[in-house]
Amino acid sequence: MTPGEVIVLVAVASDRRREAFLAADYLMARLKTEAVFWKQEQGTFGERWIESTDRDTQDREMME
Repeated sequence: MTPGEVIVLVAVASDRRREAFLAADYLMARLKTEAVFWKQEQGTFGERWIESTDRDTQDREMME
């Protein structure tokens, strides 16, 4: 990672570690399936759009 690169930061807080991990996992699943910015990838190959997978959707639905 270099300065100026775009990243995603998910921060959660909980009295219990397991609940915090589950909350972060749920948020990442929502981002992967619903957030427009998550679907564009940039690299030495140029830009490409990444579609969420069936697994991403299943993970999100399982957590709802």
